[in-house]
Amino acid sequence: MTVIVDDRKMPCSLSFLVEIDGELCEIVPSCVKMTDIHFSPLLNDGTATSAHQAPARVEAALCSSNELVRRVMNSKRLASPTIHILKPGTFREYRALKIKAAITGTGQIKVPTVLWDHEIQEWMLQHVERVIVGQD
Repeated sequence: MTVIVDDRKMPCSLSFLVEIDGELCEIVPSCVKMTDIHFSPLLNDGTATSAHQAPARVEAALCSSNELVRRVMNSKRLASPTIHILKPGTFREYRALKIKAAITGTGQIKVPTVLWDHEIQEWMLQHVERVIVGQD
Protein backbone atom coordinates (compact mmCIF):
# COMPACT_ATOMS: atom_id res chain seq x y z
CA MET A 1 0.00 0.00 0.00
CA THR A 2 1.09 3.54 -0.69
CA VAL A 3 -0.68 6.87 -0.35
CA ILE A 4 -0.70 9.98 -2.51
CA VAL A 5 -2.03 13.48 -1.94
CA ASP A 6 -4.54 13.61 -4.77
CA ASP A 7 -4.78 17.25 -5.84
CA ARG A 8 -6.48 16.67 -9.20
CA LYS A 9 -9.62 18.27 -7.74
CA MET A 10 -10.18 20.44 -4.72
CA PRO A 11 -10.31 19.95 -1.88
CA CYS A 12 -7.51 17.45 -2.26
CA SER A 13 -7.72 14.04 -0.62
CA LEU A 14 -5.52 11.24 0.55
CA SER A 15 -5.72 8.41 -1.96
CA PHE A 16 -4.66 5.01 -0.75
CA LEU A 17 -3.30 2.79 -3.53
CA VAL A 18 -3.71 -0.86 -2.60
CA GLU A 19 -3.26 -4.13 -4.38
CA ILE A 20 -5.61 -6.94 -3.35
CA ASP A 21 -4.34 -10.50 -3.52
CA GLY A 22 -7.34 -12.41 -4.87
CA GLU A 23 -10.92 -11.28 -5.32
CA LEU A 24 -12.27 -8.08 -3.78
CA CYS A 25 -15.45 -9.01 -1.93
CA GLU A 26 -18.16 -6.52 -1.23
CA ILE A 27 -18.10 -7.69 2.38
CA VAL A 28 -14.76 -8.32 4.04
CA PRO A 29 -15.35 -11.09 6.62
CA SER A 30 -14.11 -10.46 10.13
CA CYS A 31 -12.09 -13.69 10.03
CA VAL A 32 -9.67 -12.16 7.47
CA LYS A 33 -6.42 -11.16 9.15
CA MET A 34 -4.99 -7.67 8.61
CA THR A 35 -1.91 -9.16 6.98
CA ASP A 36 -4.07 -10.97 4.43
CA ILE A 37 -5.23 -7.69 2.90
CA HIS A 38 -2.42 -5.38 4.05
CA PHE A 39 -4.85 -2.63 5.00
CA SER A 40 -5.41 -2.63 8.75
CA PRO A 41 -7.78 0.38 9.07
CA LEU A 42 -10.46 -1.68 7.31
CA LEU A 43 -10.69 -4.23 10.08
CA ASN A 44 -9.10 -2.65 13.13
CA ASP A 45 -12.00 -3.56 15.40
CA GLY A 46 -12.57 -7.07 14.02
CA THR A 47 -15.99 -6.36 12.50
CA ALA A 48 -17.11 -7.09 8.96
CA THR A 49 -16.68 -4.16 6.60
CA SER A 50 -18.42 -3.45 3.32
CA ALA A 51 -16.05 -2.23 0.61
CA HIS A 52 -17.98 1.04 0.30
CA GLN A 53 -17.47 1.68 4.05
CA ALA A 54 -13.68 1.45 3.79
CA PRO A 55 -13.01 5.18 3.13
CA ALA A 56 -15.08 6.18 6.17
CA ARG A 57 -13.24 3.62 8.31
CA VAL A 58 -9.89 4.96 7.10
CA GLU A 59 -11.00 8.54 7.79
CA ALA A 60 -12.11 7.62 11.30
CA ALA A 61 -8.80 5.89 11.99
CA LEU A 62 -6.82 8.87 10.68
CA CYS A 63 -8.88 11.38 12.69
CA SER A 64 -8.65 9.37 15.90
CA SER A 65 -4.87 9.06 15.61
CA ASN A 66 -4.04 12.63 14.58
CA GLU A 67 -5.72 15.78 15.91
CA LEU A 68 -4.43 17.95 13.06
CA VAL A 69 -5.88 15.59 10.45
CA ARG A 70 -9.20 15.62 12.31
CA ARG A 71 -9.34 19.43 12.29
CA VAL A 72 -8.40 19.66 8.60
CA MET A 73 -10.98 17.01 7.67
CA ASN A 74 -13.69 18.69 9.77
CA SER A 75 -12.98 22.05 8.13
CA LYS A 76 -13.42 20.39 4.69
CA ARG A 77 -9.93 21.51 3.57
CA LEU A 78 -9.21 17.83 2.94
CA ALA A 79 -11.79 15.60 1.28
CA SER A 80 -12.64 12.12 2.49
CA PRO A 81 -10.03 9.52 1.57
CA THR A 82 -10.36 7.40 -1.53
CA ILE A 83 -9.12 3.88 -2.05
CA HIS A 84 -7.74 2.90 -5.43
CA ILE A 85 -7.61 -0.84 -6.00
CA LEU A 86 -4.68 -1.51 -8.33
CA LYS A 87 -4.46 -4.31 -10.88
CA PRO A 88 -2.66 -7.36 -9.52
CA GLY A 89 1.10 -7.13 -10.04
CA THR A 90 1.26 -3.32 -10.15
CA PHE A 91 3.68 -2.99 -7.23
CA ARG A 92 5.83 -5.81 -8.65
CA GLU A 93 5.88 -4.04 -12.04
CA TYR A 94 6.81 -0.76 -10.32
CA ARG A 95 9.74 -2.44 -8.56
CA ALA A 96 10.88 -4.02 -11.84
CA LEU A 97 10.85 -0.61 -13.56
CA LYS A 98 12.79 0.99 -10.70
CA ILE A 99 15.34 -1.86 -10.64
CA LYS A 100 15.86 -1.54 -14.39
CA ALA A 101 16.47 2.21 -14.04
CA ALA A 102 18.63 2.01 -10.91
CA ILE A 103 22.27 1.20 -10.35
CA THR A 104 21.59 -0.20 -6.88
CA GLY A 105 20.75 -3.70 -5.70
CA THR A 106 17.24 -5.11 -5.94
CA GLY A 107 16.84 -5.17 -2.14
CA GLN A 108 17.12 -1.38 -2.09
CA ILE A 109 14.02 -0.77 -4.25
CA LYS A 110 10.79 -0.47 -2.28
CA VAL A 111 7.40 1.08 -2.90
CA PRO A 112 7.37 4.26 -0.80
CA THR A 113 4.80 4.69 1.95
CA VAL A 114 3.95 8.15 0.60
CA LEU A 115 4.40 8.65 -3.11
CA TRP A 116 5.32 12.26 -3.96
CA ASP A 117 6.63 11.86 -7.53
CA HIS A 118 3.80 13.04 -9.84
CA GLU A 119 5.05 11.01 -12.79
CA ILE A 120 4.99 7.80 -10.72
CA GLN A 121 1.60 8.78 -9.26
CA GLU A 122 0.17 9.06 -12.78
CA TRP A 123 1.73 5.72 -13.73
CA MET A 124 0.14 4.08 -10.68
CA LEU A 125 -3.25 5.70 -11.36
CA GLN A 126 -3.19 4.21 -14.88
CA HIS A 127 -3.21 0.78 -13.20
CA VAL A 128 -6.37 1.33 -11.13
CA GLU A 129 -9.04 -1.35 -11.38
CA ARG A 130 -11.58 0.20 -9.05
CA VAL A 131 -12.00 3.36 -6.98
CA ILE A 132 -13.88 3.41 -3.69
CA VAL A 133 -14.87 6.98 -2.85
CA GLY A 134 -15.74 8.29 0.59
CA GLN A 135 -18.87 10.23 1.39
CA ASP A 136 -18.24 13.99 1.78
